[in-house]
Amino acid sequence: MRLLTFAAQPVIMRLLLTFYTFLFFEVIFINAQPTVFERITIENGLSQGMIFDVLQTRDGFLWVATKDGLNRYDGYNFKVFSHDPFDVFSVAENTVTALFEDSRGWLWVGTESKGVDVYDRHSGRFHHFSLNFKNQEKGNAFDVFSMREAPDGSIYLLQFSTGLTRIQIPKNWQQTLPAEPDLSVIATVTRFPLERFRIPEDKTLDILRAIEMRDNGDIWIYSTVRPYLLEPDKGLITPIVEKSPLLSDLQNGDYWAALGLDLVRFQHGIPTTFSFPKTQTTPWIITKPAGNKNFWVAIEHKLWFLSPGEIPDFSKPDWVLDEKIPSVATDRNGNIWVGTLGYGLRKINPKKQSFHTGAVRTSIWGLWRDLRGRYFCKVVNELFTYDPISGEISTERAFPETSKRILDMCMEPSGAIWMLGRGEQENGRAELWYQAPESNLFQAYSFNFSPYVYARLLRSHDGKIWITGLNGQLVRFQVLKYNLTSGIHESAVISSSVKAYPNPFAQQVTIAYELKAAASVTLDLYDLSGKRIASFNEGQKSPGSYNVQWNGLGGGSQKVAAGLYIYRLTVGKELVSGFLHCAH
Repeated sequence: MRLLTFAAQPVIMRLLLTFYTFLFFEVIFINAQPTVFERITIENGLSQGMIFDVLQTRDGFLWVATKDGLNRYDGYNFKVFSHDPFDVFSVAENTVTALFEDSRGWLWVGTESKGVDVYDRHSGRFHHFSLNFKNQEKGNAFDVFSMREAPDGSIYLLQFSTGLTRIQIPKNWQQTLPAEPDLSVIATVTRFPLERFRIPEDKTLDILRAIEMRDNGDIWIYSTVRPYLLEPDKGLITPIVEKSPLLSDLQNGDYWAALGLDLVRFQHGIPTTFSFPKTQTTPWIITKPAGNKNFWVAIEHKLWFLSPGEIPDFSKPDWVLDEKIPSVATDRNGNIWVGTLGYGLRKINPKKQSFHTGAVRTSIWGLWRDLRGRYFCKVVNELFTYDPISGEISTERAFPETSKRILDMCMEPSGAIWMLGRGEQENGRAELWYQAPESNLFQAYSFNFSPYVYARLLRSHDGKIWITGLNGQLVRFQVLKYNLTSGIHESAVISSSVKAYPNPFAQQVTIAYELKAAASVTLDLYDLSGKRIASFNEGQKSPGSYNVQWNGLGGGSQKVAAGLYIYRLTVGKELVSGFLHCAH
């Protein structure tokens, strides 16, 4: 290792307000909430707080399906599309329940009781597909809640009581939609009623919940009881029961669906049910594809993002919101948009990851992490280790061999540690401590200074060490490097308690040491240029305590100039070095 030495220069301190402000912010953010989100409500222009679906289309707009109109958000303002009885091209009704953008860029708008609309963004018109099949009954039985596009461009959608519907798009519609407002009379609309998804001998109530379009063109429908394989051109619907040979078609599948009051994962052809404790109210569970075979899962007000094959820990949600979650989507910037049941939107920026609370009820004055992965925190003027997993700080000081009062700390890119300390006495002296990379030993330099509780230590890019003090003091240490070796492990020969006193000195300084075993001893003294100015060959020494005095004389028995010097005590093959301050 290279021994580091210093040249100190007093400089007038001008302004450190920015530095202190940064530290105060650091303390504040440690106690941030687990999930940070932005609320967007009717006060921001949203037409209604009950959100059924959220979607960003390829033109960048965010569309929000609410109980009172379709909202389009440009990041600043909302434009609300409402039903106008005098405009046949307005949205069919105000309660919008589902949104989907197909490969043509058409926006499909599911409604509560009027079927589905398709929005032409070029003309600004809504065209309608009435899907109640001559049944005028209203209510959530006809809610459109899920829509997907098949490889041939057909649109499949689910309604709670009606079942599955396919809308086949004529080829001559690919460029421009017809001028008619009601397209259901000129398109091929096929209904697959719910009754066809039931096994006659099974009387269990079966409700369709999700559509999956497979890469090979297969269409899988998931219900509250079982999955089904749909072959629309043949008009076949095959239920997938236990030991069905069709389970092999799901070997690469990984699909999540909310089935009844449970969450079911279909993986490798096998359904796995996750049941949750039943409360006085029915648990709110939703699932939604998140692209690239990822899935969103929301249970009540908790949200998970699941990658393919991921086994979730439902005791540890990725995000916790303040309200139940009926819908979720991600925009192209990675923001997560979450709808709530009556309280508007929540926007989460995952790049601003949540902070985990630790060291509760402790006054933290500083926090650091070194290159070994160790965390340190300063409680007033004492330094402790911190465990980010448990959130606990140590009961013993991190470095008991250094000053008890540590004012600040900084790290070098090499992994070396610098610490600014002071003694228990208010005597106007400070201590600069240095620990080399991968070392357990410290070197210290004591100097005249007026440190205070908010004194700060900084290493600049050029390697200089800066220290702030009282009354506008600013000290700079010039770090010089020498090819000297210092012991970095616990010595088997020399005690670590090598002392130099008085330091600073005017006439004479004593270097005291203690040997654990017999060894040859040499003491060398260097100036800051690396020139050896004095040497003491102590010869072979037995175990015991010894000291060497230096009277400040260099070559030619001349008094050395005031300043910093390096001592190097060589004991056998081991070495201890330190700093001397000549003050005459």
